[in-house]
Amino acid sequence: MHKTLHRFLLLVVALATGAISLVAVAPAAHAAPAATVSKISSTKTVVLHGTTVKIYGCGTLPAYGDCISEPGAAAPFGTLTLQRRLVGSTSWTNISSRKASDNPVSSWILTPTASAYYRVSWNPGAPETYAPTTTSARQTRLIRVARNLHDGWTKSSFRFYGKVTPSYSRKPVYIQKTTCSNPTASTCKWTSHKTLTTTSAGNWSVKLPAYSRTTYFRAYVKPSSGYAPSYSRYYIETKKYRPAARMTR
Repeated sequence: MHKTLHRFLLLVVALATGAISLVAVAPAAHAAPAATVSKISSTKTVVLHGTTVKIYGCGTLPAYGDCISEPGAAAPFGTLTLQRRLVGSTSWTNISSRKASDNPVSSWILTPTASAYYRVSWNPGAPETYAPTTTSARQTRLIRVARNLHDGWTKSSFRFYGKVTPSYSRKPVYIQKTTCSNPTASTCKWTSHKTLTTTSAGNWSVKLPAYSRTTYFRAYVKPSSGYAPSYSRYYIETKKYRPAARMTR
């Protein structure tokens, strides 16, 4: 994939009067290292607290394009280092390094505990034909962590419940409702049904009503302390069924 520059001694052999002379020629001035780029991608940009995300990184030359979507463009040499900067911080820390010779498109599986920016640093190594590089600020990956509502549903009692993690003591959980036919649609309008307050352990629970019209409910926690907005995993569907009319003579 790459051409390696070599220093060398040019040996000039002159045959004169039966003697052999060796003339050493100094190497040419060292060329400036070629510019490089490092790329980063991830399977998610928002993760629930306690769940995992997979991050990919690689290094290449600018002319080769995106080495993640085109793995053949990834350089199979040097070292790739994943770095992280927590939201609100100004310093970057190294998370883990991979040898590109093992896998030109390296990957890391993380369980983030707080929202953070991620980037990849690529050091091509010796000889210094290519310059080290770090993911540009514009392409740095922000992965936000959302609180986990750990929601569940007891059908027999119409009880919607859960526990917010990490620590979320005596704080609000908003129960919202909609009559939209498809609650997953972004065009659905959700309105407030009830505001709950968690226990000291972060637990919450509510008994949902049943209306004559099909209604969906969900739980919501506002963003706070660096965490992204959080929603329940489930949309709870309720409807009050009326007995069928009976024909009499």
